Amino acid sequence: MSDPLSMANLSATALTEGIKFLYEQAGELLKRRRDRVAANPPEALPAPAQAALLPAPDLDLLARFEADLQELRSDLDDYITSRVPVTVSDDYLLRTAEALRRVMEAVYGVPVLLPGEASQPAGVSGSINADEVAGYVAAVRTDRAQGNIRGTTTVGTVRKGGTAVGVEVRDSRRRR
Repeated sequence: MSDPLSMANLSATALTEGIKFLYEQAGELLKRRRDRVAANPPEALPAPAQAALLPAPDLDLLARFEADLQELRSDLDDYITSRVPVTVSDDYLLRTAEALRRVMEAVYGVPVLLPGEASQPAGVSGSINADEVAGYVAAVRTDRAQGNIRGTTTVGTVRKGGTAVGVEVRDSRRRR
Protein backbone atom coordinates (compact mmCIF):
# COMPACT_ATOMS: atom_id res chain seq x y z
CA MET A 1 0.00 0.00 0.00
CA SER A 2 1.09 3.50 -0.64
CA ASP A 3 1.81 6.23 1.85
CA PRO A 4 -0.90 8.91 1.79
CA LEU A 5 1.68 11.62 2.47
CA SER A 6 4.04 10.66 -0.35
CA MET A 7 2.09 12.65 -2.95
CA ALA A 8 2.41 15.78 -0.84
CA ASN A 9 6.19 15.46 -1.10
CA LEU A 10 6.17 15.61 -4.90
CA SER A 11 6.87 18.75 -6.86
CA ALA A 12 3.84 20.41 -8.46
CA THR A 13 5.01 19.18 -11.89
CA ALA A 14 5.48 15.60 -10.69
CA LEU A 15 2.13 15.69 -8.90
CA THR A 16 0.41 16.97 -12.06
CA GLU A 17 1.95 14.13 -14.09
CA GLY A 18 1.07 11.61 -11.39
CA ILE A 19 -2.55 12.76 -11.32
CA LYS A 20 -2.71 12.46 -15.12
CA PHE A 21 -1.24 8.95 -14.92
CA LEU A 22 -3.80 7.82 -12.33
CA TYR A 23 -6.63 9.44 -14.28
CA GLU A 24 -5.58 7.79 -17.56
CA GLN A 25 -5.03 4.39 -15.96
CA ALA A 26 -8.44 4.54 -14.29
CA GLY A 27 -9.94 5.41 -17.68
CA GLU A 28 -8.19 2.42 -19.25
CA LEU A 29 -9.51 0.13 -16.51
CA LEU A 30 -13.05 1.42 -16.99
CA LYS A 31 -12.75 1.01 -20.77
CA ARG A 32 -11.49 -2.52 -20.27
CA ARG A 33 -14.43 -3.26 -17.98
CA ARG A 34 -16.95 -1.88 -20.53
CA ASP A 35 -15.30 -3.85 -23.35
CA ARG A 36 -15.40 -7.04 -21.28
CA VAL A 37 -19.06 -6.54 -20.39
CA ALA A 38 -19.89 -5.81 -24.06
CA ALA A 39 -18.02 -8.91 -25.28
CA ASN A 40 -20.29 -11.85 -25.96
CA PRO A 41 -19.30 -14.23 -24.43
CA PRO A 42 -17.23 -12.34 -21.80
CA GLU A 43 -13.53 -12.86 -22.36
CA ALA A 44 -10.27 -11.54 -21.03
CA LEU A 45 -9.06 -8.63 -23.13
CA PRO A 46 -5.42 -7.75 -23.72
CA ALA A 47 -3.98 -5.09 -21.45
CA PRO A 48 -3.57 -1.63 -23.01
CA ALA A 49 -0.01 -0.75 -24.02
CA GLN A 50 0.00 2.12 -21.51
CA ALA A 51 -0.33 -0.31 -18.61
CA ALA A 52 2.54 -2.52 -19.81
CA LEU A 53 4.43 -2.06 -16.53
CA LEU A 54 1.46 -3.06 -14.41
CA PRO A 55 0.25 -6.65 -14.07
CA ALA A 56 -3.07 -7.74 -15.48
CA PRO A 57 -5.90 -6.38 -13.35
CA ASP A 58 -8.11 -8.66 -11.30
CA LEU A 59 -11.28 -8.46 -13.40
CA ASP A 60 -13.54 -9.48 -10.52
CA LEU A 61 -12.16 -6.66 -8.36
CA LEU A 62 -12.42 -4.30 -11.32
CA ALA A 63 -16.13 -5.10 -11.56
CA ARG A 64 -16.53 -4.63 -7.82
CA PHE A 65 -14.76 -1.25 -7.77
CA GLU A 66 -16.10 0.09 -11.08
CA ALA A 67 -18.36 2.70 -9.45
CA ASP A 68 -15.52 3.88 -7.18
CA LEU A 69 -13.18 4.25 -10.15
CA GLN A 70 -15.80 6.25 -12.06
CA GLU A 71 -16.52 8.55 -9.13
CA LEU A 72 -12.91 9.19 -8.17
CA ARG A 73 -11.90 9.74 -11.79
CA SER A 74 -14.77 12.18 -12.21
CA ASP A 75 -13.65 14.02 -9.07
CA LEU A 76 -10.30 14.69 -10.80
CA ASP A 77 -11.83 16.09 -14.02
CA ASP A 78 -11.39 19.76 -13.06
CA TYR A 79 -7.70 19.17 -12.31
CA ILE A 80 -7.07 17.29 -15.55
CA THR A 81 -8.75 20.01 -17.64
CA SER A 82 -6.84 22.73 -15.73
CA ARG A 83 -10.03 24.38 -14.44
CA VAL A 84 -8.55 23.94 -10.98
CA PRO A 85 -4.76 24.18 -10.54
CA VAL A 86 -2.85 21.20 -9.19
CA THR A 87 -1.05 22.19 -6.01
CA VAL A 88 0.67 20.06 -3.39
CA SER A 89 -1.26 21.91 -0.68
CA ASP A 90 -4.70 20.94 -2.07
CA ASP A 91 -5.89 18.45 0.56
CA TYR A 92 -8.98 17.44 -1.45
CA LEU A 93 -6.84 16.65 -4.51
CA LEU A 94 -4.33 14.62 -2.48
CA ARG A 95 -7.05 12.62 -0.72
CA THR A 96 -8.94 11.96 -3.97
CA ALA A 97 -5.82 10.94 -5.87
CA GLU A 98 -4.72 8.70 -3.01
CA ALA A 99 -8.15 7.06 -2.87
CA LEU A 100 -7.96 6.43 -6.62
CA ARG A 101 -4.48 5.00 -6.25
CA ARG A 102 -5.63 2.63 -3.48
CA VAL A 103 -8.48 1.32 -5.61
CA MET A 104 -6.05 0.78 -8.49
CA GLU A 105 -3.59 -0.97 -6.16
CA ALA A 106 -6.37 -3.32 -5.09
CA VAL A 107 -7.33 -4.05 -8.71
CA TYR A 108 -3.73 -4.51 -9.88
CA GLY A 109 -2.55 -6.19 -6.67
CA VAL A 110 0.67 -4.16 -6.53
CA PRO A 111 1.74 -0.73 -5.27
CA VAL A 112 1.25 2.02 -7.87
CA LEU A 113 4.11 4.50 -7.57
CA LEU A 114 4.16 7.86 -9.30
CA PRO A 115 7.24 9.35 -10.98
CA GLY A 116 9.31 11.08 -8.31
CA GLU A 117 8.02 8.99 -5.41
CA ALA A 118 10.44 6.92 -3.40
CA SER A 119 9.93 3.22 -3.85
CA GLN A 120 8.06 1.46 -1.12
CA PRO A 121 10.14 -0.13 1.63
CA ALA A 122 10.45 -3.88 1.48
CA GLY A 123 7.76 -5.69 3.31
CA VAL A 124 4.56 -7.61 3.06
CA SER A 125 1.01 -6.41 2.71
CA GLY A 126 -2.28 -8.17 2.30
CA SER A 127 -5.93 -7.36 2.46
CA ILE A 128 -9.19 -9.18 2.89
CA ASN A 129 -12.59 -7.80 2.02
CA ALA A 130 -15.34 -10.29 2.79
CA ASP A 131 -19.04 -10.10 3.42
CA GLU A 132 -18.96 -13.02 5.84
CA VAL A 133 -16.36 -15.18 7.61
CA ALA A 134 -17.25 -18.50 9.19
CA GLY A 135 -13.72 -19.90 9.56
CA TYR A 136 -10.29 -18.30 9.83
CA VAL A 137 -8.90 -15.60 7.55
CA ALA A 138 -5.74 -13.51 7.84
CA ALA A 139 -4.60 -10.79 5.49
CA VAL A 140 -0.98 -11.63 6.41
CA ARG A 141 0.28 -14.64 8.32
CA THR A 142 4.00 -15.03 8.90
CA ASP A 143 6.56 -16.78 11.08
CA ARG A 144 8.72 -13.72 11.55
CA ALA A 145 8.25 -10.00 11.73
CA GLN A 146 10.74 -8.29 9.44
CA GLY A 147 10.33 -5.12 7.45
CA ASN A 148 6.98 -3.44 7.03
CA ILE A 149 3.95 -5.65 7.53
CA ARG A 150 0.50 -4.34 6.77
CA GLY A 151 -2.70 -6.31 6.89
CA THR A 152 -6.13 -4.87 6.24
CA THR A 153 -9.24 -6.84 7.01
CA THR A 154 -12.75 -5.62 6.20
CA VAL A 155 -15.48 -8.07 7.10
CA GLY A 156 -19.22 -7.51 7.26
CA THR A 157 -20.06 -10.40 9.60
CA VAL A 158 -17.87 -12.82 11.55
CA ARG A 159 -19.95 -15.89 12.39
CA LYS A 160 -19.69 -17.75 15.67
CA GLY A 161 -16.40 -19.62 15.68
CA GLY A 162 -14.99 -17.40 12.94
CA THR A 163 -11.84 -15.31 13.16
CA ALA A 164 -10.72 -12.41 10.97
CA VAL A 165 -7.16 -11.15 11.47
CA GLY A 166 -5.22 -8.34 9.79
CA VAL A 167 -1.72 -9.60 10.68
CA GLU A 168 -0.74 -12.77 12.52
CA VAL A 169 2.90 -13.19 13.46
CA ARG A 170 3.54 -16.67 14.78
CA ASP A 171 6.51 -17.14 17.08
CA SER A 172 8.62 -19.68 15.17
CA ARG A 173 10.62 -20.42 18.33
CA ARG A 174 7.51 -21.93 19.90
CA ARG A 175 6.81 -24.27 16.99
CA ARG A 176 7.35 -27.95 17.62
